[in-house]
Amino acid sequence: MSKKGEERIESQYRLDLAGRIWIIPEIRLHADVNGDKTIQEADLERSKLSIANWICHEDCEMRAAEFEFLCELSQTSYKEIATYLHKDKSTVSRWANKQHIDYAESRLLKDFFWRKLFGELNRLKDELAGRRESTERSKGLPPISSAS
Repeated sequence: MSKKGEERIESQYRLDLAGRIWIIPEIRLHADVNGDKTIQEADLERSKLSIANWICHEDCEMRAAEFEFLCELSQTSYKEIATYLHKDKSTVSRWANKQHIDYAESRLLKDFFWRKLFGELNRLKDELAGRRESTERSKGLPPISSAS
């Protein structure tokens, strides 16, 4: 039995999310008050975002459990999705109740969720790059080329 707070690296950690079992190749686990191995909240959140990214980039129909997972993770209501996609809320509810959401709707939803979860990060990154270029120009510096 582990002592409370003791850290241990675990390989092949199984995480049951979005109706699937995900294998995390390596993760830090900590012992709780009972000595049981637990995942830290920050590591769990990073894992959830990683899984969301994976789901959004899969070229297949979305499953209902994945849809619910993405709604919960992004804190998105059916009404918000319906408004964004110019659909009726009942249409989005029907999609959520299907075992698999049709391919075309899945692509729309995956794009929506990816933009909601990760698009803001890209916008901020682009904004920072723009500021850097503006600063370089104002100071007469040559532009810094990006690594490829």
